[in-house]
Amino acid sequence: MENMADITACAWIVWAIAGIVSGVVAALAVGGRRAVWIDMAVGLVSSLAGAVGCVYVIGLQYPEQVVLSTMCGVLLAGIVLWILDTVTGCAPDSAVCNGCDIDVNDAPDPQE
Repeated sequence: MENMADITACAWIVWAIAGIVSGVVAALAVGGRRAVWIDMAVGLVSSLAGAVGCVYVIGLQYPEQVVLSTMCGVLLAGIVLWILDTVTGCAPDSAVCNGCDIDVNDAPDPQE
């Protein structure tokens, strides 16, 4: 490879964009239970951490490794955002709601 600095700079940009996009997708998936910027920040940090961890294990010598590290970063971002939603989210039928806008009285009756 001629210029590794270009690949490394582009890799950081790709990892950051992938993390922000995964955060936005997670925010849309949970339906506004949290602020979008929280999901974007968590997605960004976890994507960068996953990608850097992958690079630490496999290296960053070829463009294919940038793709693999990006997939690792997105996977970790998805897992962390899923855990965040599980810990801080609330289900519509739960008796305890952690500050979301869902009214538990509007849940369908399971007897019907």
